[in-house]
Amino acid sequence: MEKLIDELNSTNVKLRSYQIDGIKKILNWYENNRGGIIADEMGLGKTFQAISILSILINQRKLKPHLIVCPLSIINQWRDEINKFSARKLKVVRYTGNCDERDAIRKKLNETSDWQILLTTFQVFYVLFLTTHMLLIFFIYSAQLFYLEFYSLIFSNSEHKALHGYVLKDAAIFFYKNAWESLVFDEAHRLKSSDSMLHSIIQQLSIKFIILLTGTPIQNNIGELFSLLCLADCKNFSIDHKDAFIMKYGDAKNQQARAELHDIINSYMIRRTKEEVNIDIPNCMQTILYHGINNLQKKLYRAILLKNYEFFDSLECQLNKSSDKYKASLLNVLMQLRKCVAHPYLFSGVEPEPFEEGEHIIEASEKFVILDHLLSILYVEKHRVLIFSQMTRLLDIVQDYLNYRGFSYERLDGSVRDKERFIAIKNFESNSSDSFCFLLSTKAGGIGLNLISADTVIFMDSDFNPQNDVQAASRCHRIGQTKPVKIFRLVAKHTVEEMIYFRANKKLQMANKLMETNSSHTEDKLTAAEITDTVLHGLSHLCEATNKFSISQNDIKKLIGETDANSHWIIPSVQNSYTNNKTENENVDNIYLFEGRDYKKEREVLKEIIESAKNELINHNKPYKSNGFEKQMKISLKKLRKPLAKEQIEAIVQKRYTSLSLPAISSISEESNDIESFDSYGPYFITGDVTKPQRSSSDQFNHFIIAHIIDNSGIFGNGGVFTALRKKNISIVNAYHMASKMKDLSLGDVHLIENISNSRHDSCE
Repeated sequence: MEKLIDELNSTNVKLRSYQIDGIKKILNWYENNRGGIIADEMGLGKTFQAISILSILINQRKLKPHLIVCPLSIINQWRDEINKFSARKLKVVRYTGNCDERDAIRKKLNETSDWQILLTTFQVFYVLFLTTHMLLIFFIYSAQLFYLEFYSLIFSNSEHKALHGYVLKDAAIFFYKNAWESLVFDEAHRLKSSDSMLHSIIQQLSIKFIILLTGTPIQNNIGELFSLLCLADCKNFSIDHKDAFIMKYGDAKNQQARAELHDIINSYMIRRTKEEVNIDIPNCMQTILYHGINNLQKKLYRAILLKNYEFFDSLECQLNKSSDKYKASLLNVLMQLRKCVAHPYLFSGVEPEPFEEGEHIIEASEKFVILDHLLSILYVEKHRVLIFSQMTRLLDIVQDYLNYRGFSYERLDGSVRDKERFIAIKNFESNSSDSFCFLLSTKAGGIGLNLISADTVIFMDSDFNPQNDVQAASRCHRIGQTKPVKIFRLVAKHTVEEMIYFRANKKLQMANKLMETNSSHTEDKLTAAEITDTVLHGLSHLCEATNKFSISQNDIKKLIGETDANSHWIIPSVQNSYTNNKTENENVDNIYLFEGRDYKKEREVLKEIIESAKNELINHNKPYKSNGFEKQMKISLKKLRKPLAKEQIEAIVQKRYTSLSLPAISSISEESNDIESFDSYGPYFITGDVTKPQRSSSDQFNHFIIAHIIDNSGIFGNGGVFTALRKKNISIVNAYHMASKMKDLSLGDVHLIENISNSRHDSCE
């Protein structure tokens, strides 16, 4: 350690006392032939401690090579930190890029052994997964040239040859070389599932010593901890013993097991919080800004529920204990409601033409009214802002708003290329930067980045997993930050957003308790009952004429707090979370009783929505039943058949074939007058198996239509809907094959096969 400290002094880098303690513990892991987890809170210098260990192993013990795996967005940051730490004495090679770029790097690596650290990304490891199955495992320890030639014999196509050649060469870098002295894996919560691709790849690599870096080692349950332990020390934590580990230590009432688990965590994990180490990082405080939704958003909110009324009708008797078979549909409804609350323009057709930037972007969403007030104040007071959202499309609308207001910004999300990412970060962090905002997706921009030039964070929405938001906020509240930091979270009152925030807040409290007391479990995934309650939340306020949570710019100015003459936030010494909702604490306690909370008013509103939708459709369709509408439809079908070419007619006469092809809509305008309006007929949308659908009790029609898209190859597919239709009635398959034989299949055609069932429940036309 003394040599390391002397080396650091020459580079003007100083280790803090808690970091020295951490390095000593990591060296102890190494001496005992096992790895471990550096789980310090975000912003405490996990990277710094990992680089210190590599420096000791390389410079003092002459051990190499070493492998570092991290997200693409921070790979340059890792390289820069290594160079800064070692005064460029540690020789690091960055292994990223496209096939040709990686090929050039491989040639340099093969030509010389004068390198010590290979720095690569998760994405390269995903490519490796393609090569870690039977053939590669069989040939991996053979001569590289042999198995490359073998693959060339298998793949005759030149493009396939090139692709698989590159993949195998990638594998050769990681597998064919001697064992790695160490692996440093950043953002190791990516490995929380022992069934994941990344986890599988690491198990197959030959590595002597593994260091896992994550600020959130346990997000849901104790199984995630085991997934990390079995990589750090596979001898004592075999992957085959995972179930036994969970069973033994998953019982929170077993005091002896809890004590043992406490010893395991202390032995294999380094975990310190900012409060514990008492480092000199300026204070941070969060403020929750509640807002309402405007009339347009209320109409959309109600319309989404109306559109799905048949689904909710089927849940009418199961709202307290919804089966998980409804979970996917519920999540879809939940996502639509979240989009409605965020901004109506997330739905196509809502934004008025011409599609130009203007005041309408702000007026269409109450969330953007709050954002506009907030940013106007922050800009004047010279703060710099990180804006996070779950939805990249919402970031698109925020970007349009920033352009309209003339605010300068940078942007980073999953669609931004790596070179553009580095430029955006460099531009924002530059001392001469005039960028006011940095737009980031919570997932892509919330990991590993160092953005201490910002002193303000705005969350446009909340993540179901609160650890993602914690990671995101830590981009600017970390070592190196010289200014107090404020976090603003925008939450729509009496909507799904409020419930999501409360659930995430509760989950975060439970996760922290798990780390402190070694409890065994926090809530993992949303159940159908919880999603149902989230959707129901606040419906009783949907019909309110006024917006009770309308906030003026002056109100926001009072809520966000004061700024000093240096444009630094003035934060009270006691840092609580502030809000403009006086009943928030009471709501947090009560709203989380998912199955015990009284949702009587909300259910009455939902029932009223369902009934109004039923009545509207029944009344809409009555005139046509009395006028023999269905009979008119049948009479018209023969008239609608598509006219055939002369050669087709001759073949059809010989084969006695009747074409089932219908014409394009434009050719039936004259006949359509007999049928009045097609739109008035429906359609009714049904759920379940398309060949045996679940029909609504309000559906009074005797027929239904199965719509299925198929190509014109003449080959009727297998599996999925194809198999279901084949079982339904073989005449469907025969009609398709005959149409192909008679050259009656053209792209864009519609063929109508009638009367494929005679039963009332399954009748189909």
